[in-house]
Amino acid sequence: MRRENAGRRRRLVTVGLGAALAVALALLGAERTDLFGALRAAISGDREQPIIIKFSRFSAHRERSDEGERLSISLRLRTDLDQELSCYAFVVARNDHVTPRIWSIWPPQAPGAAITAGGHFHGAEPGAGHHVELTSRWQRITATVPHPKGGDRFDTVVVYVMRSDGKVLLARPFSV
Repeated sequence: MRRENAGRRRRLVTVGLGAALAVALALLGAERTDLFGALRAAISGDREQPIIIKFSRFSAHRERSDEGERLSISLRLRTDLDQELSCYAFVVARNDHVTPRIWSIWPPQAPGAAITAGGHFHGAEPGAGHHVELTSRWQRITATVPHPKGGDRFDTVVVYVMRSDGKVLLARPFSV
């Protein structure tokens, strides 16, 4: 009898935590947050308080000019901290559904510092990114990446925000 009650209590607690998380996500509305990173830190028992980077108003549109085609990306970032947070932003545009795979990174750089020759982000040198001081106020990030010549287009953009020590604070993919 006691085992059945303990099992019921555990199930109720699990359902209650799930419902609380669902309500929190619903209350956020249009403002999105990297909640899963904070949740992972809480579950793993990390003593360091997680830094939450919020984003809003992502947009990506293609442009054409005499110099060629490019993808213009814009979004707003902020943090929930009371102080400035020095960090670095990277934007990787890619299409893994074509052969050969295509990719481009902003700020522009050759493979090595932040991205492999295959187009995979590794962030070995955070300082190769766009330096930004995030606060509790929204800050706009705009990036332009050139399209490769040919008919294939980027279908995904991934935004990375890193601290200077290499810790990834946000890694968020967006469909284009």
